[in-house]
Amino acid sequence: MVINTDFNKSSYIIDKINEFYILLIVRYLLKLLLFYIFEFKKFKKLVKSKKYTEALKLGLDYLEKVPYNHDVLFTIGGIYYLKNKYRTAISFFDRALEIGDSDVEVLLLKAYSHQKLQENEITISCCNKIKDIDPKNKSVLILLSELNS
Repeated sequence: MVINTDFNKSSYIIDKINEFYILLIVRYLLKLLLFYIFEFKKFKKLVKSKKYTEALKLGLDYLEKVPYNHDVLFTIGGIYYLKNKYRTAISFFDRALEIGDSDVEVLLLKAYSHQKLQENEITISCCNKIKDIDPKNKSVLILLSELNS
């Protein structure tokens, strides 16, 4: 039986090249992941320090690279809420709710934003979703009583 050593050598070389490229890709992805983790921590630190303008810029840049980060979407919506930019806040809350539609905190801030815009039907709809998730939520009960008065 004759073994084709040229074929075996070629196959071995191709396998080693493939392993090398896979390792390069893994290394690149790990660096990218570490970068995003660092950026996220920096973003949270700015928010905690109430440096909202800087946090907003960094958060929006972060979302260009990682568009489906629930926490960043919620936090940016919250910053816009604090800046009385309710319509913009709602757009970020909606995006966050696409990821986690049962997040009571997001629904509540969305409800408050609609209340500020005097969109009472949508506010009530948000409150009803919250009541389905958390029937004893005190904030919703207070908000609904404000709307009824």
